[in-house]
Amino acid sequence: LPTNNYEPLLADSVSIERVTDFKILGVIISADLPWSKHVRYIVSKASKRFFAICQLVRCGFASDDILKVYCTLVRPVLEYASQVWHCGLTRSLSDEIEHVQMRCLRIIYPQLSYSDALSVSGLQLLSVRRVKKVKYPYSLRSIGRGAHLLFVGPGPAGGKPQSPGHGASASQDPPFTSQLSPVPNYTAW
Repeated sequence: LPTNNYEPLLADSVSIERVTDFKILGVIISADLPWSKHVRYIVSKASKRFFAICQLVRCGFASDDILKVYCTLVRPVLEYASQVWHCGLTRSLSDEIEHVQMRCLRIIYPQLSYSDALSVSGLQLLSVRRVKKVKYPYSLRSIGRGAHLLFVGPGPAGGKPQSPGHGASASQDPPFTSQLSPVPNYTAW
């Protein structure tokens, strides 16, 4: 960042250093918001965890067990805080992240293509999972009194909204939804 265009930021008369990017809560944020540094970081971190997957394959563990290890050790790294950065990804950055899952499934199911391995394993494309996380970030179960305050996510079959409220029908449309809302299908009753 060109510092000559900005006055220095001061805190207790101490100048705060300007940086082009920083890591906060495990997410690398750059000044002009490209997510390439963050994607490189998570891909590198996830790739380091492949050793466990490879060792389990060598030891002859069942594919289902190895898949559970992948879903526990590797995939969370690739999806951590994706609600923040998913919408800013380019196609190539999304493909870099997807390539990690592709490599892992190739290790677990060496005889299958990626699409076949996805269907056999029951996994989804990571981009599809990220879209769902952005679209329906929370799910609210009926937790007694007060659960009626929020309308959250899709309903069971047919894509009808689910309302955890008192006496509201699952087929009833919510009183207000906005397609422009940053959190779609999330309204107060």
